[in-house]
Amino acid sequence: MRTVIDEHLKNNEFANLYLLYGEERYLIRFYKNKLIRANVAEGDTMNFMTFHGPKIDEAELIDAMNTLPFFAEKRVILVENSGFFASKSKKDEGKDEGKSGERLAKCLGEIPDTVMVIFTEETITERLKTVKAAQGSGVVEEFKTPSGEDLRRWCVGYIKLAGKEMSKDAYEELLKRGGNDLSELSIDLEKLIAYTGERTAITREDVVTMLPPQLDFNVFYLIDGVAEKNPDKVMREYHLIVDDAKTESPLGLMGRIAQKFRQMLSVVALSENGASNGEIMKTLGIKEKNEWMIRKLNSAAANFSIEDMRSVLSDIAMFDTGIKTGIYEDRIALESLLLKYSK
Repeated sequence: MRTVIDEHLKNNEFANLYLLYGEERYLIRFYKNKLIRANVAEGDTMNFMTFHGPKIDEAELIDAMNTLPFFAEKRVILVENSGFFASKSKKDEGKDEGKSGERLAKCLGEIPDTVMVIFTEETITERLKTVKAAQGSGVVEEFKTPSGEDLRRWCVGYIKLAGKEMSKDAYEELLKRGGNDLSELSIDLEKLIAYTGERTAITREDVVTMLPPQLDFNVFYLIDGVAEKNPDKVMREYHLIVDDAKTESPLGLMGRIAQKFRQMLSVVALSENGASNGEIMKTLGIKEKNEWMIRKLNSAAANFSIEDMRSVLSDIAMFDTGIKTGIYEDRIALESLLLKYSK
C-alpha cells in the first residue's frame, strides 16, 4: 500500500500537483492532510485556500493557482469534488470537453514551483485533457479499499504505531465485526488500543468484549457465502445473527436480506445510468458515514445476475407470506431459502 506520496513525504520533496481519487475516502483524507501539514505552517491562512463542489469558478481557481505565496515558500490550494476530471455521465464520455477543459488542462501543466494544488475526487475519466495534464505534470494516485494481505498489513501497521500486536484469530474476529472500511476499522482499533492499556497483545477475547457484532456486516458476509456457494459459511453467519448474538429474529433477518438485494438491484440500475457513489447514497438514503455500504453493495451485486437477485426477492416474498399466514415456520423457511441459493 506504499505510495509515491509516502516517498515525497519521507524525502520532503513534493510535486506541484496531486490528484487523489478513488473509493477509499479514509486514505484520501489521510494523505491530503499529510500533504497540507507538510507544506503549510499551522495557522497560516494567507497561504492556504480551499475550493469545494461542482460549481467552482474555474477562472477564480486558475487565478489562485497563479498567485505567489505571501512570505512563505509554498502556497497550497485544496480542491475537493470539483468534477473537473470526470465526465458528467456515461452519455457524455464521447463528447469534447470544450475550451473550459482546455484552459484548465493548460494551467495544470504550468503551475508555478511556489504553488501546490491538491485535488481530491471520487472518480476520474482517463481520456480527459485535465487528467492527462495531471498525469504529465504531477502525481495521480488511486486509493482502493484494501483487502486480503494489504488490509492485514494496514491493521498491523496501525496498531504497531501504538506498540501493539494482534493475533490471527483476533484479526479475523475484527473483520467479522467491522468489515474492511478503514474509517470504521481505525475507530475500532483505537478502542482496542485504549482497552488493552499497557498490555502489548490484542486478543480475540478483547475484540469480542469491546466490539459488538455489526449486523449489516454479518448480513453481507452471509450474502457473500450465498454467492460463493458456501453453505457452511452461510449457516455460520445465520446462527451467529439469530442464535449467538440474538441481534435479529429469523423473519427479521429475512427482511434484512431482502433489503440488501433490493438495494443491490438499485445500485446496478443507478450505476448503469451514470450515477456516482454519492448520488446513489443520496437516492438510497445511506448516510455519508456509511459510505462503505455502497462499495459492499457494488461488490455483492457483481456476484449475482439480475435474474438471480429477482429470484431471491420473489422467494422471500413467498416465504414471508407463508410465515405470516401460518403455512411456514420462520426458522425452517429462512434455512430453506439460504440452502437453496448457497448449494
